[in-house]
Amino acid sequence: MRRLSINQPINGGNAAKIFSAALERMGLERVSQLGMRLSGIPLVSRHPVIGYQSQIQKSGWYITTHASNTDKKRMLEKISETLQIPAHIEIEVIAWQAILSVFSMVRLGELLRRLRQL
Repeated sequence: MRRLSINQPINGGNAAKIFSAALERMGLERVSQLGMRLSGIPLVSRHPVIGYQSQIQKSGWYITTHASNTDKKRMLEKISETLQIPAHIEIEVIAWQAILSVFSMVRLGELLRRLRQL
Protein backbone atom coordinates (compact mmCIF):
# COMPACT_ATOMS: atom_id res chain seq x y z
CA MET A 1 0.00 0.00 0.00
CA ARG A 2 1.54 3.31 -1.05
CA ARG A 3 -1.48 5.55 -1.26
CA LEU A 4 -4.84 5.58 0.43
CA SER A 5 -7.70 7.94 -0.33
CA ILE A 6 -10.14 9.08 2.33
CA ASN A 7 -11.62 12.09 0.59
CA GLN A 8 -8.07 13.49 0.25
CA PRO A 9 -5.22 11.10 -0.59
CA ILE A 10 -2.78 9.95 2.07
CA ASN A 11 0.48 9.28 0.26
CA GLY A 12 3.80 7.64 1.05
CA GLY A 13 5.23 5.48 3.75
CA ASN A 14 4.46 1.86 4.31
CA ALA A 15 1.01 0.35 4.74
CA ALA A 16 1.09 0.63 8.55
CA LYS A 17 1.93 4.35 8.44
CA ILE A 18 -0.78 5.08 5.89
CA PHE A 19 -3.34 3.05 7.87
CA SER A 20 -2.50 4.88 11.09
CA ALA A 21 -2.70 8.26 9.30
CA ALA A 22 -6.17 7.33 8.01
CA LEU A 23 -7.33 6.41 11.51
CA GLU A 24 -5.89 9.65 12.85
CA ARG A 25 -7.80 11.57 10.19
CA MET A 26 -11.01 9.81 11.31
CA GLY A 27 -10.35 10.69 14.94
CA LEU A 28 -8.44 8.30 17.21
CA GLU A 29 -10.66 8.97 20.22
CA ARG A 30 -13.81 8.19 18.23
CA VAL A 31 -12.24 5.09 16.67
CA SER A 32 -11.10 3.81 20.07
CA GLN A 33 -14.66 4.09 21.40
CA LEU A 34 -15.78 1.52 18.82
CA GLY A 35 -13.81 -1.15 20.71
CA MET A 36 -12.53 -2.77 17.53
CA ARG A 37 -9.77 -5.36 17.78
CA LEU A 38 -7.14 -6.56 15.35
CA SER A 39 -5.43 -9.90 15.99
CA GLY A 40 -7.13 -9.89 19.41
CA ILE A 41 -5.52 -6.56 20.34
CA PRO A 42 -7.35 -3.23 20.59
CA LEU A 43 -7.14 -1.38 17.29
CA VAL A 44 -6.64 1.96 19.05
CA SER A 45 -5.68 2.29 22.71
CA ARG A 46 -3.99 4.68 25.11
CA HIS A 47 -1.77 1.83 26.30
CA PRO A 48 0.73 -0.23 24.28
CA VAL A 49 0.59 -4.00 24.28
CA ILE A 50 3.87 -5.17 25.78
CA GLY A 51 5.80 -7.44 23.43
CA TYR A 52 3.63 -6.69 20.40
CA GLN A 53 5.66 -4.88 17.77
CA SER A 54 2.99 -4.00 15.23
CA GLN A 55 1.79 -0.83 16.91
CA ILE A 56 2.41 2.76 15.89
CA GLN A 57 2.23 5.59 18.40
CA LYS A 58 0.41 8.75 17.30
CA SER A 59 -0.74 11.63 19.45
CA GLY A 60 -0.64 9.58 22.66
CA TRP A 61 -2.52 6.65 21.10
CA TYR A 62 -1.25 3.20 20.08
CA ILE A 63 -2.56 1.87 16.79
CA THR A 64 -2.36 -1.84 15.98
CA THR A 65 -1.36 -2.23 12.36
CA HIS A 66 -0.69 -5.91 11.63
CA ALA A 67 -3.24 -6.87 8.94
CA SER A 68 -3.38 -7.40 5.20
CA ASN A 69 -4.10 -4.39 3.01
CA THR A 70 -7.49 -5.89 2.19
CA ASP A 71 -8.33 -6.19 5.89
CA LYS A 72 -7.12 -2.63 6.51
CA LYS A 73 -9.42 -1.38 3.75
CA ARG A 74 -12.41 -3.33 5.12
CA MET A 75 -11.74 -2.03 8.62
CA LEU A 76 -11.51 1.58 7.40
CA GLU A 77 -14.76 1.16 5.46
CA LYS A 78 -16.51 -0.24 8.54
CA ILE A 79 -15.18 2.58 10.74
CA SER A 80 -16.21 5.28 8.27
CA GLU A 81 -19.69 3.76 7.97
CA THR A 82 -20.13 3.36 11.74
CA LEU A 83 -18.89 6.88 12.50
CA GLN A 84 -20.85 8.25 9.53
CA ILE A 85 -17.74 9.73 7.95
CA PRO A 86 -18.30 10.06 4.20
CA ALA A 87 -15.26 8.40 2.70
CA HIS A 88 -14.09 6.81 -0.49
CA ILE A 89 -11.40 4.35 0.51
CA GLU A 90 -9.17 3.17 -2.28
CA ILE A 91 -5.87 1.36 -2.02
CA GLU A 92 -3.24 1.74 -4.69
CA VAL A 93 -0.36 -0.70 -4.61
CA ILE A 94 2.70 0.16 -6.62
CA ALA A 95 3.69 -2.76 -8.83
CA TRP A 96 7.41 -2.20 -8.32
CA GLN A 97 7.02 -2.92 -4.62
CA ALA A 98 5.24 -6.18 -5.42
CA ILE A 99 7.96 -7.18 -7.88
CA LEU A 100 10.63 -6.50 -5.28
CA SER A 101 8.73 -8.58 -2.73
CA VAL A 102 8.43 -11.50 -5.12
CA PHE A 103 12.11 -11.41 -5.93
CA SER A 104 13.40 -10.38 -2.53
CA MET A 105 15.30 -13.64 -2.09
CA VAL A 106 16.84 -13.56 -5.58
CA ARG A 107 20.36 -12.30 -6.25
CA LEU A 108 20.50 -8.82 -7.78
CA GLY A 109 21.77 -10.02 -11.18
CA GLU A 110 18.99 -12.55 -11.52
CA LEU A 111 16.46 -9.97 -10.38
CA LEU A 112 17.56 -7.56 -13.09
CA ARG A 113 17.37 -10.29 -15.75
CA ARG A 114 13.83 -11.17 -14.67
CA LEU A 115 12.74 -7.53 -14.65
CA ARG A 116 13.98 -7.09 -18.22
CA GLN A 117 11.79 -10.03 -19.26
CA LEU A 118 8.60 -8.37 -17.94
